[in-house]
Amino acid sequence: MRTFHVERAFSAGHKAGLLRPTMSAFHVERALRQGIGGERVDKVIGMGGRLSADRSGGRSGDRSDAGGDHGGELGPAAIAALLRPYLDGCDDVPENLYGQLAAYLRLLLKWNARTNLSAIREPGEIVRRHFGESLFAARQLGACATLLDFGSGAGFPGLPMQLLRPGLRVTLAESQNKKAAFLREAVRTLGLTTEVWAGRVAAMPAERRFDVVALRAVDRMEAAIEEAAARAVRGAGRMLLMTTERQAVQELAGLSVASTAAIPGSDGQQIVILEARV
Repeated sequence: MRTFHVERAFSAGHKAGLLRPTMSAFHVERALRQGIGGERVDKVIGMGGRLSADRSGGRSGDRSDAGGDHGGELGPAAIAALLRPYLDGCDDVPENLYGQLAAYLRLLLKWNARTNLSAIREPGEIVRRHFGESLFAARQLGACATLLDFGSGAGFPGLPMQLLRPGLRVTLAESQNKKAAFLREAVRTLGLTTEVWAGRVAAMPAERRFDVVALRAVDRMEAAIEEAAARAVRGAGRMLLMTTERQAVQELAGLSVASTAAIPGSDGQQIVILEARV
C-alpha cells in the first residue's frame, strides 16, 4: 500500500474522530471499517488489502515476517508456538504450513470484521481452537484419500486438514452463500485445489462418497449424522466427530466407536472416529 493511500485513509479517519496516534495498523483498519464503512476502506487501500503501513510509510513485511503478534495478527513463528501441543510428535509437517496458516488467519480476520464467520475473534484463540483442534483431528484420520467437511463454515476442520495433508482430496460443503464465498477465496488465496460445494450435502449426486466425513459444531446433530453416514464409502467409510457427547452420539445413531482422542487443552472435547453404517 502506497503512502498516498495511507494518508487518505488516515485523513478520513481523523476527520471522523476515529483514530488515535498510538493505534496499531490492525486497530486502525478496524476503526475505519466500523466508522466510515468497509467498502470505503477497501476503495482507499485497493482490492481489500490491509492497512500495512503507518504515516511514515512502514512496510507490511516488517510485521508478518517477524513472526510475532503485531496489531492483532500472528506471524508463522508465533502460530507454530501456539500449535505445538496439537502437533507434538508429528514428523511430517509441511514446510510451508505455518506461513499458510498465517495467510489464512489474516484472511479470516479481515472477513470476520464484516461477516460472522466465527464467534471467536481473538487471533490466538482462533489459532488454538480452530487451527489447533482441526490439525489434531487430521492426525487421527488414518489412511484415507478423500474427506468431506460437512458444514464447513469458515473451513474447519477441512482447510487445516488439507494444509497438513496436501495429498488428501478435501471437499468443503457449506450451504450458506457468504461462508461458501469465503471458502472459495481462502482456497484461491492459499493456492489449493480443494473443492467447495456451495449447497446442501443432500443435493450432491448420489454416487458421491468419501473415505471420511468430518463434522464439527453442526446444527441438528442427529440429522447431520444420518446424512453424513450416507456419504461415507459403503463398508469402509468412517465419520470423524469433534464433540463432547460420545455416548449420546453412540446411542443416537447406533454407530460403533472405532477410536477416541482427547483434544489437548480442551474441556472435555474429543475426536470420535465412528464406523459408518452400511
